[in-house]
Amino acid sequence: MYFNSYSIEADKQGRITLPKNLFRSGGIERGGIICIYFSDGYWIACDPGRLQAILEQDYPGSALDPDIRDDRRNFMLDVRSLHIDPQGRIPFQSLQESPGDSQFVIIGTGLEFEIWAQQVWQERYGKPGGEKR
Repeated sequence: MYFNSYSIEADKQGRITLPKNLFRSGGIERGGIICIYFSDGYWIACDPGRLQAILEQDYPGSALDPDIRDDRRNFMLDVRSLHIDPQGRIPFQSLQESPGDSQFVIIGTGLEFEIWAQQVWQERYGKPGGEKR
């Protein structure tokens, strides 16, 4: 479970470094994968096992059922898998809504975490974000 918040700046290659505490929280590991999904102005991220649980909960039933398969496929079309390098960074540049964004806020929400462009976070909530990294 992860509940902290951090402000993070992307490096020159557009990578963001995930907080160290995130790696202590469960299924997310350096050298592993996170799944990320854009929703309502921010990204929701989790480990692949958590995404599988969400998929089965929100779209229950057999994948042999054409309707369930179509619903799952439509959801998964927007999910991206990102490799976490050994230093704990993810290549975020290709996912940025506006290429000039370099400041981000990571908000832990338990089994998932959110990644916000800092400007969007401040506009929506009027708060500066989390601890500086």
